[in-house]
Amino acid sequence: MPDYLSDGAKMSVVHLPRNVVEAMSGAFGPGADLTTTIDLGAGAPSNPFLHSYHPDHDNLDARFENTLPAGTESHRVIRTMHFEFDEAPPTGLGPSWGVSLLSGTFTETLDGLHKQDLQTQGDFILRKVSDLDTLIQP
Repeated sequence: MPDYLSDGAKMSVVHLPRNVVEAMSGAFGPGADLTTTIDLGAGAPSNPFLHSYHPDHDNLDARFENTLPAGTESHRVIRTMHFEFDEAPPTGLGPSWGVSLLSGTFTETLDGLHKQDLQTQGDFILRKVSDLDTLIQP
Protein backbone atom coordinates (compact mmCIF):
# COMPACT_ATOMS: atom_id res chain seq x y z
CA MET A 1 0.00 0.00 0.00
CA PRO A 2 1.38 3.44 -0.87
CA ASP A 3 2.28 5.62 2.14
CA TYR A 4 -0.27 8.26 1.18
CA LEU A 5 -3.06 5.68 1.67
CA SER A 6 -1.90 4.38 5.06
CA ASP A 7 -4.13 6.81 6.98
CA GLY A 8 -7.11 6.46 4.63
CA ALA A 9 -10.42 5.05 5.78
CA LYS A 10 -13.43 3.85 3.84
CA MET A 11 -16.79 4.15 5.49
CA SER A 12 -19.31 1.55 4.34
CA VAL A 13 -22.66 1.60 6.08
CA VAL A 14 -26.08 0.36 5.04
CA HIS A 15 -27.79 3.77 5.08
CA LEU A 16 -25.29 5.84 3.05
CA PRO A 17 -25.59 7.18 0.41
CA ARG A 18 -29.35 7.49 0.04
CA ASN A 19 -30.77 9.58 -2.77
CA VAL A 20 -34.28 8.17 -2.53
CA VAL A 21 -37.14 9.36 -0.33
CA GLU A 22 -38.81 6.37 1.32
CA ALA A 23 -42.52 6.47 2.16
CA MET A 24 -43.54 5.60 5.71
CA SER A 25 -46.87 4.29 6.91
CA GLY A 26 -48.46 5.30 10.18
CA ALA A 27 -48.47 8.58 12.06
CA PHE A 28 -45.89 10.88 13.65
CA GLY A 29 -46.55 12.01 17.22
CA PRO A 30 -47.03 10.90 20.82
CA GLY A 31 -48.50 7.38 21.01
CA ALA A 32 -48.20 6.86 17.24
CA ASP A 33 -45.94 4.65 15.18
CA LEU A 34 -44.19 4.74 11.79
CA THR A 35 -42.97 1.85 9.65
CA THR A 36 -40.95 1.72 6.45
CA THR A 37 -39.19 -0.92 4.37
CA ILE A 38 -36.06 -0.19 2.37
CA ASP A 39 -35.09 -2.72 -0.29
CA LEU A 40 -31.38 -2.57 -1.13
CA GLY A 41 -30.96 -4.58 -4.31
CA ALA A 42 -27.76 -6.55 -4.90
CA GLY A 43 -26.42 -3.69 -7.04
CA ALA A 44 -27.62 -0.76 -4.91
CA PRO A 45 -24.81 1.73 -4.08
CA SER A 46 -25.72 1.57 -0.38
CA ASN A 47 -25.73 -2.24 -0.22
CA PRO A 48 -23.16 -3.29 2.42
CA PHE A 49 -22.02 -6.27 0.31
CA LEU A 50 -21.03 -4.05 -2.62
CA HIS A 51 -17.52 -2.55 -2.42
CA SER A 52 -16.28 -0.45 -5.35
CA TYR A 53 -12.63 -0.92 -4.41
CA HIS A 54 -12.62 -4.69 -3.80
CA PRO A 55 -12.68 -6.93 -6.89
CA ASP A 56 -14.41 -9.77 -5.02
CA HIS A 57 -17.34 -7.53 -4.09
CA ASP A 58 -18.00 -5.36 -7.13
CA ASN A 59 -20.60 -7.55 -8.92
CA LEU A 60 -18.34 -7.75 -11.99
CA ASP A 61 -16.69 -10.78 -13.61
CA ALA A 62 -12.91 -11.36 -13.47
CA ARG A 63 -12.37 -9.12 -16.53
CA PHE A 64 -14.56 -6.33 -15.06
CA GLU A 65 -16.73 -6.46 -18.18
CA ASN A 66 -20.01 -8.17 -17.26
CA THR A 67 -22.32 -7.77 -14.30
CA LEU A 68 -22.70 -10.98 -12.28
CA PRO A 69 -26.10 -12.40 -11.28
CA ALA A 70 -27.54 -11.18 -7.96
CA GLY A 71 -26.27 -13.29 -5.07
CA THR A 72 -22.89 -14.11 -6.61
CA GLU A 73 -20.84 -11.40 -4.90
CA SER A 74 -23.55 -9.27 -3.35
CA HIS A 75 -26.97 -10.04 -1.88
CA ARG A 76 -30.26 -8.19 -1.62
CA VAL A 77 -30.81 -6.64 1.83
CA ILE A 78 -34.27 -5.67 3.09
CA ARG A 79 -34.50 -3.30 6.08
CA THR A 80 -37.82 -3.02 7.90
CA MET A 81 -37.79 -0.15 10.42
CA HIS A 82 -40.41 0.65 13.03
CA PHE A 83 -40.57 3.76 15.23
CA GLU A 84 -42.96 3.47 18.19
CA PHE A 85 -43.41 6.86 19.88
CA ASP A 86 -43.90 7.08 23.65
CA GLU A 87 -47.40 8.12 24.78
CA ALA A 88 -46.04 10.16 27.69
CA PRO A 89 -42.67 11.74 28.41
CA PRO A 90 -40.06 9.49 30.00
CA THR A 91 -38.62 10.69 33.29
CA GLY A 92 -36.28 13.64 32.89
CA LEU A 93 -37.21 14.88 29.40
CA GLY A 94 -39.02 17.97 30.68
CA PRO A 95 -41.64 20.32 29.21
CA SER A 96 -40.29 20.29 25.64
CA TRP A 97 -41.45 16.68 25.18
CA GLY A 98 -44.34 16.50 22.70
CA VAL A 99 -43.62 20.00 21.35
CA SER A 100 -40.01 19.97 20.12
CA LEU A 101 -38.93 16.60 21.51
CA LEU A 102 -40.30 13.08 20.97
CA SER A 103 -38.98 9.76 22.20
CA GLY A 104 -39.72 6.11 21.68
CA THR A 105 -38.44 2.69 20.71
CA PHE A 106 -36.82 1.86 17.37
CA THR A 107 -36.80 -1.71 16.03
CA GLU A 108 -35.26 -2.92 12.80
CA THR A 109 -35.26 -6.28 11.03
CA LEU A 110 -32.51 -6.92 8.48
CA ASP A 111 -33.16 -9.67 5.96
CA GLY A 112 -30.30 -10.82 3.71
CA LEU A 113 -27.26 -10.19 5.90
CA HIS A 114 -27.34 -13.61 7.59
CA LYS A 115 -29.13 -16.96 7.28
CA GLN A 116 -31.62 -15.76 9.88
CA ASP A 117 -33.08 -12.26 10.01
CA LEU A 118 -31.20 -9.93 12.34
CA GLN A 119 -33.21 -7.78 14.75
CA THR A 120 -32.12 -4.66 16.58
CA GLN A 121 -33.92 -2.49 19.11
CA GLY A 122 -33.15 0.66 21.05
CA ASP A 123 -34.50 3.91 22.41
CA PHE A 124 -34.49 7.10 20.34
CA ILE A 125 -35.04 10.82 20.95
CA LEU A 126 -35.93 13.22 18.11
CA ARG A 127 -35.40 16.95 18.60
CA LYS A 128 -37.08 19.51 16.35
CA VAL A 129 -34.45 21.98 15.20
CA SER A 130 -36.46 24.20 12.85
CA ASP A 131 -40.03 25.37 12.24
CA LEU A 132 -39.49 25.52 8.45
CA ASP A 133 -41.90 23.39 6.41
CA THR A 134 -39.47 23.04 3.51
CA LEU A 135 -35.68 23.00 3.42
CA ILE A 136 -34.32 25.01 0.51
CA GLN A 137 -31.47 23.46 -1.45
CA PRO A 138 -28.63 25.89 -2.35
